[in-house]
Amino acid sequence: MSRENVYTKTARTLMDSVMQDPKIRNSMGTVRVVYDSHKYLYRGNAQRITSEAAVAAGLGRIPETRLADSAGYAPLQVHDFVTGAIGSRYNRQDSRCYDVIRSRTEIVRKGFRR
Repeated sequence: MSRENVYTKTARTLMDSVMQDPKIRNSMGTVRVVYDSHKYLYRGNAQRITSEAAVAAGLGRIPETRLADSAGYAPLQVHDFVTGAIGSRYNRQDSRCYDVIRSRTEIVRKGFRR
């Protein structure tokens, strides 16, 4: 499988999970999904992934979707820390950063939807 396919399928699987969250499902206001800018989210791919997950979850509205650069967007910097900590733990066997978030972390294995 190509890197782009892995990235896209991972994003779809994660977004399917996000759309099942009760906070999203029961939100009365606008739900905004912000993706970190990435070369595989071109030509509306982020909007498509979000829309498909919202429809599959039976949501009555499609969340607002946008791309942002994490260098200038603090909420994505938090995401970068979490993913970096997990990546270091599993790819380099370095758990120092992961230990900071361990008590608030749940590891879940998911399969890709086609």
